[in-house]
Amino acid sequence: MDNPSTLLVAIMFVTILGIAIGNTLMTCADIAGGLRRPVPERLQISWILLMLFALLSLL
Repeated sequence: MDNPSTLLVAIMFVTILGIAIGNTLMTCADIAGGLRRPVPERLQISWILLMLFALLSLL
């Protein structure tokens, strides 16, 4: 691949990773708020934690 294609792929990767991290942090904030909204079930919480650990391992 030439440089413009490599740069485009890198920018797309960083954008998708940023959106995923932001979405995960927003979900964690909703869980921490807890009183305003019902807390998700254990399966959903464990899935969110798994995704958070996977995202943090990429950094």
